[in-house]
Amino acid sequence: MDQSASEQPQAPALQSAAAPGEAAAERPPFRLLRYFSAASLLAMAVATVVLTLLHERLAERDLIEARQQHHVTLTRMAANTLWPHFSAFVRSSAALDHKALQSHPEVARLREAVMRELAGTDVLKIKIYDLAGRTVFSTEARQIGEDQSQNAGFVSARGGKPASELTHRNQFSAFEQVVVDIDVVSSYVPIRRAGSDAVEAVFEIYSDVSPLASRIRDTRNTVTASVSTILLALYAVLFFVVRHADRVMRRQELQRSRDEVSLREARREIARSEEFHRALIEHSSDAVVILDADGTVRYATPNVLRIVGEPEANVIGSALAAHVCEPDRKAVAEWLEASVSRREPVGPIGFECEHSGTGRRYLEAAATNLLSHPAVRGMVVNMRDVTERRQAEMEVRRLALYDSLTGLAKRDLYAEQTRKAIAQAKRYGEQLGVLFLDLDGFKSINDTLGHDAGDLVLQGVAARLREVLREGDTLGRLVLHKPEDQIARLGGDEFTILLSRLKRAEDAGAVARRLLEAVARPYVVNGQPVTVTVSIGLAVFPQDGSDMEELLRRADDAMYQAKQQGKNTYRFYTEAPR
Repeated sequence: MDQSASEQPQAPALQSAAAPGEAAAERPPFRLLRYFSAASLLAMAVATVVLTLLHERLAERDLIEARQQHHVTLTRMAANTLWPHFSAFVRSSAALDHKALQSHPEVARLREAVMRELAGTDVLKIKIYDLAGRTVFSTEARQIGEDQSQNAGFVSARGGKPASELTHRNQFSAFEQVVVDIDVVSSYVPIRRAGSDAVEAVFEIYSDVSPLASRIRDTRNTVTASVSTILLALYAVLFFVVRHADRVMRRQELQRSRDEVSLREARREIARSEEFHRALIEHSSDAVVILDADGTVRYATPNVLRIVGEPEANVIGSALAAHVCEPDRKAVAEWLEASVSRREPVGPIGFECEHSGTGRRYLEAAATNLLSHPAVRGMVVNMRDVTERRQAEMEVRRLALYDSLTGLAKRDLYAEQTRKAIAQAKRYGEQLGVLFLDLDGFKSINDTLGHDAGDLVLQGVAARLREVLREGDTLGRLVLHKPEDQIARLGGDEFTILLSRLKRAEDAGAVARRLLEAVARPYVVNGQPVTVTVSIGLAVFPQDGSDMEELLRRADDAMYQAKQQGKNTYRFYTEAPR
């Protein structure tokens, strides 16, 4: 019965079998170019607006600060010449009402003095406030007597700190006339008593900055145009890059879809094949035995010799479980008992038996309870030899989990073991270490002696790494499975090692030192000695990272520090940039 399923006619009832989940809706493909165009244009618009506004605000701030300093200077000049003559009037003005203040002779004299003092400057208007916030003088007479005590600029100046703001006025009353469409900086400046820091009054000065403000707006437009041009140029470059990437992703998506179709078809074929073979095994297997209710063999087909290595004459009268190797014997006995006690079929079982000619073989058996059948009155057990399939499955698993050159774990197995170790470390508050190893000078071996020699060196390095981890449990480490599972080859000449249940972080350094010594011993390749060393980076859980990826990255960083500090050494991870 060694013929493959492809050589047999397929059962029609199985031809419509479908792989699980085949009918599930597929996720629509991600369109990189579409999202990039929208997101990047929006980002460019936001960046242009932000940069333009930032430039404009900085320019306005500089303008206000410069104009405020100018106003402070003018105020000091005016205070030196005018204030001694009018300070008494300002102090006594509190007793005057609104109209009396506006018509007071000192107001006219003060206006003439201010006009004379500020002639030829860009000052448009000036006001003087007493400490109560009352306008005791203004070049615009109707504003005299107004209360500005709550004005933020006045409050700041009364406290001794000048305050200014830039505003645009559609209409503004200057000294001589009403000016339209003008940009004005107004400053509140404290007047201090001579020889003292005490504030006596507050000056408010308005000056025309329209030319400067216009220049700022022109510069803003230039900045906007320049930034837009640069960003558009950058967008054009990125667009072509992203379009290329999008095309590559679409091709990959198409290939993935084709692969999924092929995979679904292969799964359907496997399902049909398994069902077909199961039907064949149930009715015409490689070997058939009939058992009594107590498990004794009453009948055996002649080809049982090929399956278990014993002729049917020796098998008949013996217990089937007697031909099963330990530790499977108990499981087979229980399986037979379940098959006897239950009317419905019991699933097949796999077990090992000792073949007299070929050694230990792996068999698969299926039982049918026909004890009540008048023509059989027994348990029908179909057995077949699945040793090759079992070995192939083990080999597939080995190839999937272990590196074919060194026999060390691959990244997936190492990641699984690391996750288990981290979970246990979190549960019990333990430490664990991740070591990242990179060989020094390995490239020169490949270049001078060839890749075959390099492969021999890698195998030798792997053997020595295993040897160090097998030297004993002197550090109290938890061996998760076996040393091969604690060591992984990440590719090329890079390895990583997991150390669990560290009592101290320094213990990982002790292991690193033993690894340095072991790797540095010469190797004999094609009759000649070859020497390589290794640089090691160490990261410790939990202080250096909370998951495998973070610990690996930081161990890699530490390894580069070891490289930079002369190689053939180890370094623990630190925050310093490498």
